[in-house]
Amino acid sequence: MGFRHVAMSSLIILFAFFAFASKVLWIQWTTGAIFVGFFLLFDLIFLDESQFIFDPDPDNWRRRVEKVSRT
Repeated sequence: MGFRHVAMSSLIILFAFFAFASKVLWIQWTTGAIFVGFFLLFDLIFLDESQFIFDPDPDNWRRRVEKVSRT
């Protein structure tokens, strides 16, 4: 995990602490923690170059798959 992941995890823990400590604004802190949690999940799944490749051109996919299947 990189610095960005550790920072977002720390922010989630901090927001959760504020949500449990606050009697009036707990829903706002919980919403913030949920947003940061989903962004962390999205970051872990899709924002790494080797894990998700968006290439809508089918010819590029055919070349890539044929290269893999030949080896």
